[in-house]
Amino acid sequence: MFDGAEITSPELDVMLILRYADRPVIARQLAEQTHRSRAATSKILAKLERRALLSRRPSTSDRRASLVQLTDQGRQVVDELFPRQLAVEARLLGGLDAERRAKIVEGLMELVAELERMSADRWSFTAAPVAAVGVDAAGVVPQRSSAAR
Repeated sequence: MFDGAEITSPELDVMLILRYADRPVIARQLAEQTHRSRAATSKILAKLERRALLSRRPSTSDRRASLVQLTDQGRQVVDELFPRQLAVEARLLGGLDAERRAKIVEGLMELVAELERMSADRWSFTAAPVAAVGVDAAGVVPQRSSAAR
C-alpha cells in the first residue's frame, strides 16, 4: 500500500487526524491519539513539515505547545492516499464471511480498548519497578555488596 508512496503509514495516521480535525491540533494530543511517544510524534511532524505537508506554530495560550495543521498539499496527499488505503482494507475483509469479519472487528475493538487503557495507565505503573529496586528518596539505587550478588 505505501510502497513508493510519499508518506509512511505512521505519517498517514497523523495526517488523517489533522485532515478531519476542525481546528489545529496540539502536538501532544497527536501523540496520545496515535499511541506514540511525544519524541516519535515530534520526529513524524518534523519530517512532514520539511516536506511542506503540515505547518506548526506556537500556541498563543501555551508557549510550550505547538499547534499543527495540514497544508493544502498535505490535505491533497491524504485525499489521494486514504481512499486507496480503505480500498485495500475492503478487499482484505471482502473475502471473509460476515461471521469472520465480526470476530475480527471484535478482536480489533478489544485491542483498541487495551491500547487506550495502557495509554491512560502509562504513568501509573512507572513507580512500581522503581520501588521494587529499592531506590532511595534521592532516586539512587543502593549498591549491593559483592557477597549479595
